[in-house]
Amino acid sequence: MLPNIVTNYVNTTLDQIPDYTGSISGVNICLLKGEYRINDISIYKKGNEDSRPYFTAPAIDLAVQWSALKEGRIVGKIDVMSPEINVIMIEGEAENADSQTGEDVDWTEPIKNLMPLEINEFIIIDGKLSYLDPVQSPPIDIFANEIEIVATNFSNTYDSEHPLPSKIVLTGTSIGGGKMYMTTRINPLKLVPDLDYEFKFENIDLSSLNAFSDAYAALDFEGGTIDLYSEMVINDGNIKGYFKPVLNHIDLINFKEDIKNPLKLVWEGFAATILELFENQGKDQFATKIPLEGNLNAPETKVWPTLINVLRNAFVEAFTKTTDGTIDFGEENLKVFEKTKE
Repeated sequence: MLPNIVTNYVNTTLDQIPDYTGSISGVNICLLKGEYRINDISIYKKGNEDSRPYFTAPAIDLAVQWSALKEGRIVGKIDVMSPEINVIMIEGEAENADSQTGEDVDWTEPIKNLMPLEINEFIIIDGKLSYLDPVQSPPIDIFANEIEIVATNFSNTYDSEHPLPSKIVLTGTSIGGGKMYMTTRINPLKLVPDLDYEFKFENIDLSSLNAFSDAYAALDFEGGTIDLYSEMVINDGNIKGYFKPVLNHIDLINFKEDIKNPLKLVWEGFAATILELFENQGKDQFATKIPLEGNLNAPETKVWPTLINVLRNAFVEAFTKTTDGTIDFGEENLKVFEKTKE
C-alpha cells in the first residue's frame, strides 16, 4: 500500500504549488536502500495546461546519501534524470495570463516537502532549458540541452572553515552548438547566499539566434559566432563582476533576402558599418567588457567603461577569449570571515 500512499502525497504536494499544478504517474520505493523514485513528473502553470509544461522529468531519485554516514551525517541526495524546463515569455496583454517563468514561486517548499532529509547533494543528468515566445514571428524557441549539474556539500557540515563551502559545476550545449561551462562556490545557508562563479559560453552560431535577435533588435545574422565570459562575486548582498561578449567573423547582410524589406536592409547596413568600424581588424572580432557593481536589489552597469572597452578591443588590444581571473572572493573576505567567526 505504501507506493499508493506516497503517490497521493506527492500529487497533493504538487497541486498546492501557488499558480501551478503537477502530477506524477507513481513511485517506486526501496526501504533497504533508503530511497524512492518519482516517475513521470509534470508541472504546468494553471491555465496553461495546453502549452508546454513548465517542468517535466521521467524520473527523480530521492535517497539517503550513504557516503555521508562515515562523517556522522544523515543527509539526502537528489538525482534528476532528463529534466526539461520551459520558460515562456509573452509580451503584451496576455503577458500575465500566459507567461510561465516560475519566478514568483518558492520552489524550495515543495522540494523540502518531498525530501524528508536535509539535502547535501543535487545532480541533474541530461537536462534541457528552453526560452519561448510563441507570439513572435517567427516564434522564438532557443534552448540549452545536455545540461549536467553537480551540486555538493549543501548541508555545510564539513569543509565549514571555507566561507563558500558548497560547490556547483555546470556544463551544457546550446542551440547553435555553443559549449557552456560554469563553476561556482557558494554559501547557501545565508539569507542572501554569498557566491563566486566563473562562466564560459563559447562558439555559439549567431544565425541560430536569429528568431531572438530579429524580434528584439531587428537583426538577422548570416554568419559568425559569439562567446560570452563572466566572473561574479556576491558578498553580503553586494555584487561585483563583469560580462565579456566577443562576436567573431560577423556577417549581417544577405542582399537577396534583405532587399525585400528596404528599412531592415538600411538598419542592418548601419549596424554592420558600426560593427566594422569598431571591430579588431586583425582578430575580426567585436567585443567589450561590461562591469557590474552595486547591491543585488539595484545592480549597476557602467556605460562609459563599456564604451571605452569597445574602443580598447578595436584599437589597442583584442580581448582574450577567456575569463580574466580578476574577480574572486579573495583573501580579504577570508579574513573578514575569520573575524566574524571569532
